Amino acid sequence: MAKATVKGDKNKVKRLQYLLTHSFCAKSYAVKKVTSNKGKNTSGIDKKLWSTSSSKMKAVLTLSDKHYKAKPFRRVYIEKKGKNKKRPLGIPTMYDRAMQTLYALALEPVAETTGDHISFGFRKEEVLKMPVNRYFVY
Repeated sequence: MAKATVKGDKNKVKRLQYLLTHSFCAKSYAVKKVTSNKGKNTSGIDKKLWSTSSSKMKAVLTLSDKHYKAKPFRRVYIEKKGKNKKRPLGIPTMYDRAMQTLYALALEPVAETTGDHISFGFRKEEVLKMPVNRYFVY
């Protein structure tokens, strides 16, 4: 996808993104990523968790963009660090998290190749030391 983006072949990029988002491997990777992170035991508004292997397989088979509409977030209030106040936190459903992960897989290569090479904010695989090293050579 990155090579097609650099070449400027937008049709090929769209085809590759379609193939990726509809492939079984990418769907299973998205479900694995959602069920193996720190928030795997936090359910959304539908109170569903994918804890068993059969529920994970069912989730892989049901991931589809046909008639997809995101469900509302479950609103939870958590304590602020060092203060007595609470702040709101929205928790999406497991299905919505998997769909976000699946489409992030398709969008990240394009975003990384077309993005500014000097920009370091909110990018994967970038650390804070990169911009410092760019301007201060030892």
